[in-house]
Amino acid sequence: MKTLFAKFKISSALDESKSQTTEPGEAGSPEVRSFGESLRSLDQRLKDSRPRDGAPEGLHGSVMRAVRQTAQERATQAEPKAASWFRPAWLAAPALVLLALATVWWFNRGTAPDQPTVAVGPAQPSIAGAAELLEVGGQAQKATAVALSPLSAEAEFLKQDLQNVAEFLLASLP
Repeated sequence: MKTLFAKFKISSALDESKSQTTEPGEAGSPEVRSFGESLRSLDQRLKDSRPRDGAPEGLHGSVMRAVRQTAQERATQAEPKAASWFRPAWLAAPALVLLALATVWWFNRGTAPDQPTVAVGPAQPSIAGAAELLEVGGQAQKATAVALSPLSAEAEFLKQDLQNVAEFLLASLP
């Protein structure tokens, strides 16, 4: 433990750049002494191996010229080119509005009041057959209406949503 502490003292003395005239390892064991000598010689070799040359004289100027030139090139690239009337980004909004309006028209074109239709088919020979046919037809119509009522409700909700979208888009146009 004493050896480890002595080595730490030697290392910290070199880190703090204390004068090397004092030999902290001389009073200790041969192991501590050899550690101190090897550490001092390593420190001296590292200090001697530092590069003495600084940066070339024109380095700062050439770097700054390159930075300014790059900044100018980016500024000229960022400037808008000649304005044209045809821009794909400009066409997106009107195309979306036209699509919404066409969808609303498509879904609303079939909502006009039903016109009376005349059934064309073979004539029934008797009134009892006609009554039976009307009774079966009425039951089938009721069953169809009950089965399709959720879809009819969803279709109405969809129509309302599309109308709201069309109104929103028309209000958003400048």
